[in-house]
Amino acid sequence: MLQEIRLLKQCFPNSWIRKTIFLVFPSITIKKSRRIIAFLKTKGEEIILTCVDKNYRRKGYASQLIAKSKAKYVHTYKENKAAISLYQKNGFIIAKEIKTPHGIKLKLVRER
Repeated sequence: MLQEIRLLKQCFPNSWIRKTIFLVFPSITIKKSRRIIAFLKTKGEEIILTCVDKNYRRKGYASQLIAKSKAKYVHTYKENKAAISLYQKNGFIIAKEIKTPHGIKLKLVRER
């Protein structure tokens, strides 16, 4: 869990403390030299968190995690273009826009 907290701090520097609650959910992880370099958390059929070490980004690790996941949907903020692109590349389509007090969220569902 300490390795996941380290990655949370890196992936979400301004909100990692709020996200620690997600650490209780099941993980799919990728390790290099016994160190977690990427993880994905699910809650039921939803991807609730994806995090990849900054030194290993853009190398396909997030896509590997998504492929291993049986999740059917994910929510992300509309301005998070990188996440939207990642999920679309992995077979998700935008199904719904949701207005929240913090901005507009998109619900993406797995097409295949």
